[in-house]
Amino acid sequence: MIKTQNIKLLISFLLITSISFVGCYNYSDISSEDMQQNYDENSPFQSLESKVFHKNDSLSVLVLRFKNEDLHYALSEESEKYQAKWSIHIKLFDAFETKKMIDSVSFNFVDSINHQVEFYRTQTLSFPLQKGKKYGLSLSISDLNKKKEAKRLLVIDKEGELSAENFRLFDSKHNMQLSPIIQQKQEYRVVYVGEAKELFVSVYHQNFPIAKSPFSVEEDQPLYLKRDSSFILPIENASTSYFSVKKTGIYHFRTDTTQNKGFTLFVYYPNFPNVVLPEHMLFPLRYITTAKEFNQILLQKDKRQAVEDFWLEKSGNKERARKMITAYYSRVVWANKYFTSYQEGWKTDRGMIFIVFGKPNIVYKTTEIEKWIYGEERNIRSLSLSFTRMENPFTNNDFKLVRSPSYKDAWYRSVEVWRR
Repeated sequence: MIKTQNIKLLISFLLITSISFVGCYNYSDISSEDMQQNYDENSPFQSLESKVFHKNDSLSVLVLRFKNEDLHYALSEESEKYQAKWSIHIKLFDAFETKKMIDSVSFNFVDSINHQVEFYRTQTLSFPLQKGKKYGLSLSISDLNKKKEAKRLLVIDKEGELSAENFRLFDSKHNMQLSPIIQQKQEYRVVYVGEAKELFVSVYHQNFPIAKSPFSVEEDQPLYLKRDSSFILPIENASTSYFSVKKTGIYHFRTDTTQNKGFTLFVYYPNFPNVVLPEHMLFPLRYITTAKEFNQILLQKDKRQAVEDFWLEKSGNKERARKMITAYYSRVVWANKYFTSYQEGWKTDRGMIFIVFGKPNIVYKTTEIEKWIYGEERNIRSLSLSFTRMENPFTNNDFKLVRSPSYKDAWYRSVEVWRR
């Protein structure tokens, strides 16, 4: 059992109003919680980033970061000041499917100083975590003024020194990077917890196909990547020197080339996940176009105009076309944000479903499966889809749809909504 008295929060600018700890006991398993808010663009704390890294064999750290503007400041009757009030609740499990909770901790916060000040808040929680297994962590953060909550689930791999949580990434301003997505030509360094003198970096440049239709009977091919190049980063005092990357691709860092496990960074186009260039508008259209329509757009010299003409033809007027463009590509951006793995989020199975069907009404998650429900639970008219996590050396965010011919009618109905 983890000793909760050893848990400490390292915060320099927050006032902690209350803290509570709970020991080891049975609790409802994480997989029974509705996690729909994870994929709701209107949910609070949209900027929230979270990452766990290991300091040593017995101590791990959870880092949270979000924009101050995500907080709602309201006038307090007691202090006559504008105050933000929020809470963080963390539950640690042996795994998402178990009802045995190892530990739980809650924090309440108040801030009346930074009203209308734009910056990122970073909160760091250290907790004992023994080496040799994987854990599940449930995080909820609530805006107490708005009475709204955001949730996150994290898989923590502490099976050995090769897991991704043993690596930390810092930019040239010494800021820890919580996202695995980095930018070209910017400088970074990697800090590694373990005994190694160098990092071996394999580089893959590959264009992946978009997701197949949800009713496709074609079998998925196993992921195979051919390495394009490689380089070595010496480690001194647990850190590499600063480096930068010039090309898009997958950069896989390992201390042992005989093993696949390691730390991976992804480089996409500038300003990703946003839709910036005409091709960013063009290719996601494949989900709602016929092959003939898509090929005709591809042949046009002015791709942006060709895309706009498609929407204008389907909508019937400029105003409706503008609304449809905004709605469709907003979903593309959110798919990139939520579901990006070794490929852009809009290309993935979950990204495809999210773009065409929209956000699900109910989401259940385990370490291996996500279940999305459109409609009411246990209603025979509702659409239920399951996604299975794939073993992938580059990411834990790779989920494949369990396809079925029964999805065909629902798919074409949703596609037709976009086309009329």
